[in-house]
Amino acid sequence: MGASDHDPVAGIAHSNEVAVPMHTRYRTSHHRTRHVWPGKPRPKPQRGRWSALLAAIAAASMAAVAPSGPVLGATVARVARADPALAGTAHRSAVKAGTLPPRAGQDLAVYGAGDLAGYHLYTASAWSGWRWRALATVAPGGGGDWRWIGQQCLTGDGRTVVVVIAPWSVNNSEQGMDSGALAYAVNVRSGAVRPIAGGVSLAYFDPGCGADGTVTLTSYLGPAQRPTRVSVFDAASGRLERTATVPAEVTSAVAAGGRVLAAEGPDLVDITGSSLAVVHRFGGQLADLHPSADGGLDLTARGTGGSVQVWHYSQASGARLLGSGNQAALRLLGGAHGHNILANPAHLVPASGLVAVRLPGAAAPEGASSRGGLVQVTDTGAPLSATHSSDGDVAVWQRGSAGVARVHLPLAAARTAQSLPTLSNTNPGLAGPGRHTSAVRPRGAAVPDTQPPDTT
Repeated sequence: MGASDHDPVAGIAHSNEVAVPMHTRYRTSHHRTRHVWPGKPRPKPQRGRWSALLAAIAAASMAAVAPSGPVLGATVARVARADPALAGTAHRSAVKAGTLPPRAGQDLAVYGAGDLAGYHLYTASAWSGWRWRALATVAPGGGGDWRWIGQQCLTGDGRTVVVVIAPWSVNNSEQGMDSGALAYAVNVRSGAVRPIAGGVSLAYFDPGCGADGTVTLTSYLGPAQRPTRVSVFDAASGRLERTATVPAEVTSAVAAGGRVLAAEGPDLVDITGSSLAVVHRFGGQLADLHPSADGGLDLTARGTGGSVQVWHYSQASGARLLGSGNQAALRLLGGAHGHNILANPAHLVPASGLVAVRLPGAAAPEGASSRGGLVQVTDTGAPLSATHSSDGDVAVWQRGSAGVARVHLPLAAARTAQSLPTLSNTNPGLAGPGRHTSAVRPRGAAVPDTQPPDTT
């Protein structure tokens, strides 16, 4: 939205959750890892149907990438039907919000939340006066009576939101967390939804958006999260660009400077080409890896006494300490074109290259807009009904404001028929040149993506 003492989830992707401890890769300081419905009986796991769908994706993917097999041009299946009751939702949302799709280069915020109808995405931009609009509802089949959970990131070029989602029950098993989720890409302007891959991890760092238009997706292929497969895709087209598989557990993988970099405990490792090499050893557990504008990356390392250090690494200059802060308050977040955002630093060196924001009071940062003008926060003083609602409010802090405000979200975008991905990231034969997948445009989304690339 990778062990870390501070919450590394990008966006408020898990706003409907409470704590259940799990593997350190999924544990955060805010203790939001597994997904439980507050105040309601815990649903019984129903994995059979979802497991069968994931197996179908894997089988189709193997056929698609096998040298002797045909490339699947058609989707696996249409797994969700349009809901007539929701047909007018997108139109009503646009009228209510009074906003237009964001312009290229504008400061853009993304919010995601799931319920039984699917995983809902919303955007707000500085251009629109930070008024939220419903972007898309991602609703593949197979969820049954389960709520959809997940997290999302915005690519560095600001064109695509990539979301990793799964039915609630998937997080009840290690295998489900390791490779039981689906990845989709959503066009920021049109709301068109494109399947990317199945069999990906539901860990907090998945997906990992690059400083450009790429995204990394991670899967754990065996027991004890070994081996690890990381695939790099062009988010807008769904094209697979490269794949790396290493016999170790690595986390927070990103594409930076032509390489695939990841964390292995306190080590920053290069896994490009499926070989693992330590490029720098830090003093504590690494998290929050974000590609930077110079081709390197910014990251955090656990310090002593509840502190977190912020570092920059590049191949040319090595590691440079940028700042530090308290692990309960500090967050490093991805920004536009690799100009990353640091919330609540206690210390920050001059010319750090980071966009620093300092929140009022005890507000805990959850996500930030692409240029740091708006920060989504955990509002602990808000009523439970407000913080645990998919079509409710979102707590935000706007640069220059004195405090946190709660902003009402519009009605979710209409649900449309969406297909399962035809590629599985767990396929042992996944390699070679990439392939494209088809996009699905939601009802009411009629604005084409005609903006020139953001070069600001």
